[in-house]
Amino acid sequence: MAAARSSAPPTAVDAVADTLREQVMTEEIPPGVQVTESLVASRFGIARPTARAAIDRLVQEGLFRRSAHASARVPRLTAADINDLYFARGCIDREVARALADRRTVPPQAHAALVDLLAAKSESPLLDIVAADIKFHRALTDGLGSARLTSLYTSLMGEVRLCMAQVQSRRLLTPRSIYDEHVMIVGEIAAGNSERAAEIVTMHLEHARAALLKNLEGREN
Repeated sequence: MAAARSSAPPTAVDAVADTLREQVMTEEIPPGVQVTESLVASRFGIARPTARAAIDRLVQEGLFRRSAHASARVPRLTAADINDLYFARGCIDREVARALADRRTVPPQAHAALVDLLAAKSESPLLDIVAADIKFHRALTDGLGSARLTSLYTSLMGEVRLCMAQVQSRRLLTPRSIYDEHVMIVGEIAAGNSERAAEIVTMHLEHARAALLKNLEGREN
């Protein structure tokens, strides 16, 4: 989303959406809280149509959910949500890794994301770590050059961001462990080992899924 707007000057909608996105990711706006047009308009000193457009953008990204005749809310992800999200991610990420390995192609942006993640430390800003993690996986998907696949993956990224933010804010996995697993994926892709690349992707996603579920169970008990 942001990349598509990067060549144009930021608008008021962009600025408000960016701030709301950060507040959702850091849980300054916690799950379950209503986010109304009037509240956003008042808080940012903007017109309600601008507030509505910013909220709509985050609904499209999956960071807000809104049912008919109801205000937007940050979704409260359940165990079923997390399992389903990582199932869907796995279906895409494994096939992406296989296809890239068949071509022995590692997109340059994936290497750039590794550099960003290697520079990150546990105390680094949460959004920087999440951005580097997302940048890596998006680079692999985009590297196949399929507009439909990229669009499909983008539809998952809002909830993926929420999960990644939870992982980092609660120190469930270290940036270095994520980096090491990313390096393993890249190595198998570059070597043309498609099945091994897919296996490592599965392991990588399973570590995050299991950590999130364990954390969720601890919060509910």
